[in-house]
Amino acid sequence: MGLTSKKTQFVVSDEIRRLYERIRTARVGDLITYDELSRIAGFSVQSEKGRKKLDSARRRALKVDRLLFSAVTNTGIQCCNDVEVVSSGGKMIRVVRSLARTGVRRLTALRDYAALSNEKKVEHNVVAAQLGMLEYASSTKHTRNLSEAVQSTASTLSIGDTIDEMKKNTCPVCGYSMRNGQCTRGCKK
Repeated sequence: MGLTSKKTQFVVSDEIRRLYERIRTARVGDLITYDELSRIAGFSVQSEKGRKKLDSARRRALKVDRLLFSAVTNTGIQCCNDVEVVSSGGKMIRVVRSLARTGVRRLTALRDYAALSNEKKVEHNVVAAQLGMLEYASSTKHTRNLSEAVQSTASTLSIGDTIDEMKKNTCPVCGYSMRNGQCTRGCKK
């Protein structure tokens, strides 16, 4: 009998449940070897099938127990400390930026925009705007500006304050960055 999630009524397989029960007992810094996890699961957690089940158990530990684990190459998984948790956020920002950039490139592979239905044009433009915003907001420059703003407030910024901070050095005409009050693309304010 598997565990059920209250929100989705998803039934967890016995293998995932056993893996989850083991990893949720980990303390910060604990290393759980792939050998131990494979014995618990009854199959290699380093196989494609096994990795998916281990990833599912890790996601559950993150969601339910707020435990983050990082992979230790060819060894096992380690329960992250607070510094590693914070560092993982920066890594995710770099992943998001890369995925957004790739998504924009995919959208620009469009051969004939005019041939699209109005519905598909709207979808294209909305997705392009969202991906462009993600890439723009996750840039190194904006990360630096937000870091300075957070240091000056000594707390987290609200979404509105974050947007306001990003607008400070953005050209109101073209949306590109401003340097010394001038648009880097040469727009006139």
